[in-house]
Amino acid sequence: SNLAAGVMILLNTPFYLGDEIEVKGVRGTVKTITMTYTKLVDEENNKITLPNSIVWGNPIKNTTTYNTTKKQTPNG
Repeated sequence: SNLAAGVMILLNTPFYLGDEIEVKGVRGTVKTITMTYTKLVDEENNKITLPNSIVWGNPIKNTTTYNTTKKQTPNG
């Protein structure tokens, strides 16, 4: 089930490398995404490995903010 969940994570991309996420109370920055697990690093630099079945089977809170400001181009 980790493999199937990994496929779903990679296809649906609920988060990217470098994103800050929280799953089941575990929070950290995404460092690695594989077919079977996702690795995070928390604020204290602890490495956390989550099986993808846990990640995909629970709500994923992505707290990363992206700059969505559009570039303005001159008219004419």
